[in-house]
Amino acid sequence: MAAPAALAAGAPGTPIPTPDYDYRNPPPGVFDEQWMEIFISGQKVGYSHQTFRRAGDHVFTESHEEFRVKRLSFILSAVTDSTSEETLDGVPLAFHCTSDMSDQVITVDGKGDGKTFTITKTVGTFQDPQTVTFPAGTLMGWGQERLSRLKGLAPGTAYTFSGYDPSDDAFSALTMQVAVGKAEKTLVKDREQELSKVDLRVVSKSGEGAADMTAWVDAGFHVHKMTVDLAGLSMELLASTETAAKSAFLPQDIFAASLLTLPRDLPPGTQSVTLELHRTDGQPLPLPPESATEHSVRLPDGGIAMTLRRVPRLEKSAGPLGASLPDVAPYLARNSYMDTRDQLLRHLADQAGGPPGTDPVAVAWQLRDFVADYINQKDLGVGFATATQAAVTREGDCTEHAVLLAALGRIRGLPTRTASGLAYLPVYQGQKNVLGFHMWTQFYFNGQWVDFDSALTDGPEPYWRLGLVASDLNEVSLSDFSLELMRWMAQLKITVTALVPPSKD
Repeated sequence: MAAPAALAAGAPGTPIPTPDYDYRNPPPGVFDEQWMEIFISGQKVGYSHQTFRRAGDHVFTESHEEFRVKRLSFILSAVTDSTSEETLDGVPLAFHCTSDMSDQVITVDGKGDGKTFTITKTVGTFQDPQTVTFPAGTLMGWGQERLSRLKGLAPGTAYTFSGYDPSDDAFSALTMQVAVGKAEKTLVKDREQELSKVDLRVVSKSGEGAADMTAWVDAGFHVHKMTVDLAGLSMELLASTETAAKSAFLPQDIFAASLLTLPRDLPPGTQSVTLELHRTDGQPLPLPPESATEHSVRLPDGGIAMTLRRVPRLEKSAGPLGASLPDVAPYLARNSYMDTRDQLLRHLADQAGGPPGTDPVAVAWQLRDFVADYINQKDLGVGFATATQAAVTREGDCTEHAVLLAALGRIRGLPTRTASGLAYLPVYQGQKNVLGFHMWTQFYFNGQWVDFDSALTDGPEPYWRLGLVASDLNEVSLSDFSLELMRWMAQLKITVTALVPPSKD
């Protein structure tokens, strides 16, 4: 049961299932081929193609995916090509993946014995080689297809396995949970079919995030339809043919579609606000990260009560940096997003942070102001650039500001992390009380994480920021990062339960 659907090329719009085969002994050559069209909120945005090919006693899986989405007037394109080599019984041996998201190219190469692999991730000039031992029985494309056929489609069938895809996370396998439901009549491209409903949950390596998918599968294990909840946006993959899959597609505006609305104003001068956050499907939420401005408690029903408060601007550090952190090293580390040995980054950090001996808090504010001015092409046309790329192009949105500032801070010896969540805007493009996705930087001073935002620099009235996920960005893939956010953003409902009004002084 490959995802996307196992279908052969044929006449436009008429999927033709590939012939059934014995998964224990598939025929030589290409024995299964899959085409799917990708839709977001009903708009076709791309396609995917996958093949299984047998050569001797090995099976090679090749996949290609491309799509385009829009953030306001800016178009982001993404193309991913990957190959894997596995034994007939699904033991992974080698793989290669190249992902290109708006000119940010990431490659992952690996070779091993099914359990221990030498893996190299390359981002620009930064190479990160690691030796990784996966959980026993970890499966890639062919192994997962083989397992689904072995388990079958009897209602009530449920199983869990460890799955690895280098385009998801270069160095970690993720937990996959499968549950087979009853067959039901399902409409696919104006044609009603009797298909088995199969639910799949992909769990992040931290266990704090997950993505839920549902596939509708025929008796021959061909997937005809798949849906994915992407942080409140609906993604749908439909079985197709080569001609139809490659036909024209238009980008969908995912930024405007992902905005949330707060049900009431937060008046200027408000000193603190308490919010209740729930998922409308009843699933529990994790506790968000603590910071100088944010404190949360878990509610009995699985929701979160979050209190945001105004704090005076921090002006001076007290005590050794990171002294109260259990482990400060991850927040000073070099990684593929923040190459702290990069000569341009080091030059900028020296130039912008002030001379040696400058108080660390003053260094952080100077770096914040520098990055706010240095990225002079402020747009949504970049996917998720590294600090080095942001330093070279001087272009990007909040993610580029956050990563560049975090890198410069680390070069100056300051512990940093990124925070992601929502920013409150009283008015945005004609809408009132908008909550939009945002990322910013946090520095660790005086026993707490403090916001330093170089994209939304606070004016007379500071922004309210809801930090939902924090990361040191070490060995973090965009997929794992997205899974953490999806648990928050999918079906999220926010209400205001208390306000401390402006001071009368």
